[in-house]
Amino acid sequence: MAVKKVAVFAGSFDPITNGHLSILKLALKDFNQVILLLAVNPKKRAYFTSKKRLAMMKAAVKDLDRVKVDYTKGYTVNYARSHHAEFLIRGVRNKTDQQYENKLAKINQKLAPEIKTIIYPCEACHKNLSSTKIKQLIKNGSDLTQFLPHSVIKLI
Repeated sequence: MAVKKVAVFAGSFDPITNGHLSILKLALKDFNQVILLLAVNPKKRAYFTSKKRLAMMKAAVKDLDRVKVDYTKGYTVNYARSHHAEFLIRGVRNKTDQQYENKLAKINQKLAPEIKTIIYPCEACHKNLSSTKIKQLIKNGSDLTQFLPHSVIKLI
Protein backbone atom coordinates (compact mmCIF):
# COMPACT_ATOMS: atom_id res chain seq x y z
CA MET A 1 0.00 0.00 0.00
CA ALA A 2 1.33 3.44 -0.97
CA VAL A 3 1.96 5.98 1.77
CA LYS A 4 -0.61 8.77 1.73
CA LYS A 5 1.20 12.09 1.88
CA VAL A 6 -0.95 14.82 3.42
CA ALA A 7 -0.01 18.50 3.54
CA VAL A 8 -1.64 21.53 5.14
CA PHE A 9 -1.65 24.86 3.32
CA ALA A 10 -2.74 27.41 5.91
CA GLY A 11 -3.40 31.11 5.68
CA SER A 12 -5.84 33.89 6.43
CA PHE A 13 -7.08 33.80 2.81
CA ASP A 14 -8.66 37.25 3.14
CA PRO A 15 -9.57 36.62 0.29
CA ILE A 16 -8.10 33.59 -1.47
CA THR A 17 -6.26 34.76 -4.60
CA ASN A 18 -4.95 33.33 -7.86
CA GLY A 19 -1.53 33.38 -6.19
CA HIS A 20 -2.78 31.09 -3.42
CA LEU A 21 -4.32 28.76 -6.00
CA SER A 22 -1.05 28.66 -7.91
CA ILE A 23 0.79 27.46 -4.79
CA LEU A 24 -1.98 24.96 -4.06
CA LYS A 25 -1.72 23.49 -7.56
CA LEU A 26 2.04 23.11 -7.17
CA ALA A 27 1.50 21.27 -3.89
CA LEU A 28 -1.06 18.95 -5.48
CA LYS A 29 1.72 17.69 -7.77
CA ASP A 30 3.65 16.54 -4.69
CA PHE A 31 0.97 15.38 -2.25
CA ASN A 32 -1.95 12.94 -2.23
CA GLN A 33 -4.11 15.38 -0.31
CA VAL A 34 -3.81 19.06 0.58
CA ILE A 35 -5.89 20.57 3.35
CA LEU A 36 -6.55 24.23 2.56
CA LEU A 37 -6.77 25.59 6.08
CA LEU A 38 -8.27 28.87 7.17
CA ALA A 39 -6.09 29.76 10.14
CA VAL A 40 -8.16 32.19 12.17
CA ASN A 41 -5.95 34.59 14.07
CA PRO A 42 -8.02 36.53 16.64
CA LYS A 43 -5.31 39.22 16.79
CA LYS A 44 -5.60 39.89 13.06
CA ARG A 45 -8.53 41.99 11.86
CA ALA A 46 -9.95 40.31 8.78
CA TYR A 47 -11.77 42.14 6.00
CA PHE A 48 -14.12 39.19 5.40
CA THR A 49 -15.74 37.03 8.07
CA SER A 50 -14.45 33.51 8.62
CA LYS A 51 -17.69 32.15 7.19
CA LYS A 52 -17.30 34.24 4.02
CA ARG A 53 -13.63 33.29 3.62
CA LEU A 54 -14.48 29.59 3.96
CA ALA A 55 -17.20 29.97 1.32
CA MET A 56 -14.73 31.69 -1.02
CA MET A 57 -12.12 28.99 -0.42
CA LYS A 58 -14.61 26.20 -1.13
CA ALA A 59 -15.79 27.94 -4.30
CA ALA A 60 -12.21 28.46 -5.48
CA VAL A 61 -11.27 24.77 -5.14
CA LYS A 62 -14.56 23.11 -6.07
CA ASP A 63 -13.02 21.64 -9.24
CA LEU A 64 -9.78 20.47 -7.62
CA ASP A 65 -9.59 16.86 -6.50
CA ARG A 66 -7.72 15.92 -3.34
CA VAL A 67 -8.31 19.29 -1.63
CA LYS A 68 -10.17 19.55 1.65
CA VAL A 69 -11.14 22.96 3.08
CA ASP A 70 -11.15 23.38 6.86
CA TYR A 71 -10.42 25.95 9.57
CA THR A 72 -8.70 26.22 12.92
CA LYS A 73 -8.40 28.79 15.68
CA GLY A 74 -5.32 27.05 17.06
CA TYR A 75 -1.75 26.60 15.88
CA THR A 76 -1.47 25.25 12.36
CA VAL A 77 1.18 22.74 13.40
CA ASN A 78 -1.16 21.29 16.05
CA TYR A 79 -3.93 21.02 13.47
CA ALA A 80 -1.53 19.25 11.09
CA ARG A 81 -0.49 16.79 13.77
CA SER A 82 -4.08 15.98 14.75
CA HIS A 83 -4.98 15.38 11.08
CA HIS A 84 -1.93 13.16 10.39
CA ALA A 85 -0.42 15.66 7.97
CA GLU A 86 3.32 15.34 7.54
CA PHE A 87 3.94 18.62 5.75
CA LEU A 88 3.10 22.31 5.94
CA ILE A 89 2.92 24.22 2.68
CA ARG A 90 3.98 27.86 2.48
CA GLY A 91 4.26 30.23 -0.45
CA VAL A 92 6.70 33.11 -0.81
CA ARG A 93 6.74 36.13 -3.10
CA ASN A 94 10.00 37.80 -2.12
CA LYS A 95 12.98 37.87 0.25
CA THR A 96 10.94 39.31 3.10
CA ASP A 97 8.40 36.48 2.82
CA GLN A 98 11.26 33.96 2.63
CA GLN A 99 12.87 35.26 5.83
CA TYR A 100 9.54 35.22 7.69
CA GLU A 101 8.69 31.71 6.48
CA ASN A 102 12.14 30.39 7.42
CA LYS A 103 11.68 31.69 10.99
CA LEU A 104 8.19 30.19 11.16
CA ALA A 105 9.47 26.85 9.83
CA LYS A 106 12.13 26.75 12.57
CA ILE A 107 9.52 27.38 15.27
CA ASN A 108 7.21 24.73 13.82
CA GLN A 109 10.15 22.30 13.62
CA LYS A 110 10.70 22.72 17.36
CA LEU A 111 6.99 22.31 18.13
CA ALA A 112 6.53 19.29 15.85
CA PRO A 113 9.79 17.80 14.55
CA GLU A 114 7.87 15.15 12.60
CA ILE A 115 6.20 17.78 10.41
CA LYS A 116 8.25 19.36 7.63
CA THR A 117 7.68 22.72 5.99
CA ILE A 118 7.83 22.94 2.20
CA ILE A 119 8.19 26.45 0.76
CA TYR A 120 7.09 27.10 -2.81
CA PRO A 121 8.07 30.27 -4.66
CA CYS A 122 5.14 31.96 -6.35
CA GLU A 123 4.93 32.50 -10.07
CA ALA A 124 6.38 35.80 -11.30
CA CYS A 125 2.92 37.06 -12.29
CA HIS A 126 1.82 36.85 -8.62
CA LYS A 127 4.88 38.40 -6.96
CA ASN A 128 3.16 41.74 -6.32
CA LEU A 129 -0.16 40.23 -5.28
CA SER A 130 -1.15 40.59 -1.63
CA SER A 131 -4.42 40.46 0.25
CA THR A 132 -3.85 44.07 1.33
CA LYS A 133 -3.65 45.21 -2.30
CA ILE A 134 -6.68 43.11 -3.22
CA LYS A 135 -8.72 44.71 -0.42
CA GLN A 136 -7.77 48.16 -1.74
CA LEU A 137 -8.92 47.14 -5.23
CA ILE A 138 -12.20 45.83 -3.80
CA LYS A 139 -12.82 49.10 -1.93
CA ASN A 140 -12.15 51.05 -5.13
CA GLY A 141 -14.46 48.86 -7.22
CA SER A 142 -11.58 47.80 -9.49
CA ASP A 143 -11.57 44.88 -11.91
CA LEU A 144 -10.39 41.81 -10.00
CA THR A 145 -10.41 39.22 -12.79
CA GLN A 146 -6.63 38.88 -13.05
CA PHE A 147 -6.18 38.54 -9.27
CA LEU A 148 -9.04 36.39 -8.00
CA PRO A 149 -10.83 33.27 -9.23
CA HIS A 150 -14.13 34.06 -10.95
CA SER A 151 -15.99 31.98 -8.35
CA VAL A 152 -14.57 34.21 -5.58
CA ILE A 153 -15.38 37.47 -7.40
CA LYS A 154 -19.01 36.35 -7.59
CA LEU A 155 -19.10 36.01 -3.78
CA ILE A 156 -17.62 39.46 -3.05
